[in-house]
Amino acid sequence: MSIRLATTDDTSVIADALYDYVEQSRWSLVYTHWPTRKVLKEFVTQQLTNPRSLLLVYEHEGIVTGFCGVTLSQFYTPPFIKTMFEWGWYGEPKVAASLWRQCCDWAKERGVELAGRGSITENSTHEKVVEQMTWRRL
Repeated sequence: MSIRLATTDDTSVIADALYDYVEQSRWSLVYTHWPTRKVLKEFVTQQLTNPRSLLLVYEHEGIVTGFCGVTLSQFYTPPFIKTMFEWGWYGEPKVAASLWRQCCDWAKERGVELAGRGSITENSTHEKVVEQMTWRRL
């Protein structure tokens, strides 16, 4: 069991997990034009070389069973705090939380003050997805 940086060898697994998540979650009720697996794989591949992004994977016995992808930005309203936004995370709760903490540590080393991630709530319906943002000061 180990946490490591994602590589191009991981892009298909990560893209498939993102795609399957939407298919199996309430997002599938809202999205009418969800990207193809190919588009998601291209996005994930781009994040591997984006200096403002980090993509970590959790590997168990040679199989990726979790990941967390984040990108550095700034909050969209004043005072425009340096922020890390999660764009995808997957895995068992303890695995996902461990990956998230490591992403937060990476962001903090780069001067980020605020980290945000979203999760779908039970209030979601066929017409809308209600997502709760969780913010953490780093």
